[in-house]
Amino acid sequence: MAQMKTLKELYIHELQDLYNAEGQLEKALPKVIDKASSKELVDALSAHLEETKTHRSTVKALIESHGEKAGGEVCDAMKGLIKETDGTMEEDMTAQLMDAALIACCQRVEHYEMAGYGTCRAYAQALDLNDDVKKISEIFDQENTADSTLTKIAVNTVNPKK
Repeated sequence: MAQMKTLKELYIHELQDLYNAEGQLEKALPKVIDKASSKELVDALSAHLEETKTHRSTVKALIESHGEKAGGEVCDAMKGLIKETDGTMEEDMTAQLMDAALIACCQRVEHYEMAGYGTCRAYAQALDLNDDVKKISEIFDQENTADSTLTKIAVNTVNPKK
């Protein structure tokens, strides 16, 4: 990538990173869903997969609204989080314990996404891109809700009791 000289260039770069991250997640989530055993977890992850598809198309539209092309960036952080999740799925553990481990992996992903979207929202605010702020805030809120849902499933259903 060419040298970035403005906050707007950094903003677009970060959006492109998130676009790639969402694409990687869209491909990875079906494997996680297949490995999960709790119906509540499967349902939550399936719903979030659909949100992920929408997030990706929204980010693409945001990038294109600034005259740039989506793509070109590879999100190494998401690549690493997915690799870690793949390794977890290869472990030998009970179905309930696997669900607990999958929730931990998915929450790491959600926290990464919230950091990315929070950063982009702050950049958009600084750039007075009010429409972008609104769309990014909607995505951020959905990521936060997904994280909260995973916590509730872990605490109420999945995490083994003593």
